Formats: sequence, C-alpha cells, structure tokens
Amino acid sequence: MTSGALIRLEGFTSVTVTNRTVWTFADFVSADGARTTVEITAGDSVMDVARDLDAMVARIGERDIESEDEIESMLGLSIDQLGANRVIATAVSGLRSAVVQLQAHSNGVSLTEALGGQTIESVPLYANINRGLFGTDRTPNAFCLMAERAREAGFTTFKCAPFDEVSPPSSPDRILSEAKTGLERVAAVRRAIGPEARLLVDCHSRFQRNTAPLIADELAKLGVSWFEEPVQPTSAIDELVERYMEEAIATERTTARESADEPRPSFSLWEFLKLVRLLSFAGLTDEYACDQIPVEQGAVLDAD
Repeated sequence: MTSGALIRLEGFTSVTVTNRTVWTFADFVSADGARTTVEITAGDSVMDVARDLDAMVARIGERDIESEDEIESMLGLSIDQLGANRVIATAVSGLRSAVVQLQAHSNGVSLTEALGGQTIESVPLYANINRGLFGTDRTPNAFCLMAERAREAGFTTFKCAPFDEVSPPSSPDRILSEAKTGLERVAAVRRAIGPEARLLVDCHSRFQRNTAPLIADELAKLGVSWFEEPVQPTSAIDELVERYMEEAIATERTTARESADEPRPSFSLWEFLKLVRLLSFAGLTDEYACDQIPVEQGAVLDAD
C-alpha cells in the first residue's frame, strides 16, 4: 500500500443468518478515509480470529504495505504455520483482503481491475436451499418444498448439501446405503426444479477416494453438474479429477468445468493455484478463466 495509506482496524460486526449461522466481519479504514469490510467467519473460533487480527494490525503498525503478499513475511509467518493454524490463517486472509481492497481504492480502480479482471455488469446467482433448512426439517420432502420456493422466486441454478448421514470412514459396499437418504434429497430437488435447471451438490468431505466415484455416478444420473468437495481438499482430488474429468469435481467453492459466465462460489488463492495445476495436468488450461481472488480464509486449504 502506498505511503500514507496505512490501515486501521475499526471494529467488528456480526450478522445472525440462522440459528446455526453467524457471519462475522472486520471493518478497516485507510489513512485517506477509504473503508472496507471483510469476512472473518470462523465458527466458535471467531473471537480468536478477531484477537489475532487486532494484534497483527498493531504489529504492522506504521509500516507501509506495498502488496498484500508481503503480509506473512511482515508478521514473521510461514506458509506451513498458516496451513497448520486455521485461526491465524483466517486472520491473515482477512488482513490481506482488506489491503487489496483499500489499495484498489487508493489507486482509483475497481477491485476487479486491481486483480487483473474485466469489469462485468452482473454476476448470476444460485439458490443455496441448504442454508434455509439448517436446524429444521431435513426430509427429502422439505428439500423439495424449499427448492420449489427458490424456483418460484426465479432461480434457475440450485445448490444443496444433502449427505447428513454420511461420515467417513466407509467402504464401497456400504456407501450407497449410507448415502441413500442424501440421494433421495437430491432426487427430490431435481423433481422440484425440473430436468433443465442446473443442480449443484456440496459434499463437505463426507466421502473418500474409494467411495466418491460411486456417489459421482449416482449424482450424474440425477443430472448434477457440480460435485463439490467429495473428499478432503488436500487428499485424493488429483486422482478423482483424472478419473472423472467429465464431472465438475470441486475443491470447496471451485470447479474445473464451469464457464466464466456461470454462477460459481468464491475460492481461495491456494485453491485457485491447485485448480490451475489440475487443469494443466488434464490439458484444460484454456477452458477456465477466473477473475476472482479470495474474499475469505484465503490461506486455508478448506474454508467453510
């Protein structure tokens, strides 16, 4: 950040979304009066993130920040330390996000332009029907009704996380039975939205290398075009991408086959670099364009 545009942490804001979901944000201001807000949501650890973020800003003090990628070294942190400590990684990511946004304001450009992207007029949205069902009825019929509400509201792309009953480890001979209710939820959503609507499924690491392909096959039969985080993001994703290249296998909020003008969640810098490596391996380097950089937990391998 240019001289005189020093960053200051003004405070924190929380928004209660559901009885199980609270989003937390940090508010920053630069010396030239620019303001920005970044998300630091981290579940039960959010107070620790806020404490560490406050300490990091104080440690940097009056030093100029030329670029957000200097922050780890300014704080004396290594990539290994960030990978091993989600609280610290989330705090660093929040600070890096704030620096990028305030620097763009100082330079008189949009955030998209600052990140090398092209400005677009609008971004398509998808309906995450799963959020509205937390702590309530999770039957297939409830998923169906929620999907109908979203469809009636005008959405054409829908997302859900249906596999509540699945918890690794499992085995290929048991997994379809364990995932039966989850697959019924997906089928119910498909009935509600019709055959042409796009359906995205988030698995939250509930499967393994030897079970995820079986689930991918079942989801393909239901016309699912996005198979998100079937396994832990740091294990086995290379093999799954190689074996199931026709499926949009995602590492938390990323996908290898979505075109640039289709709805897609945000993703972290680490995940983007991972995606580039996988696309290169698969010979698909020209098929995906990204104009986004992390908005949250950018130094963490799994961010939800």
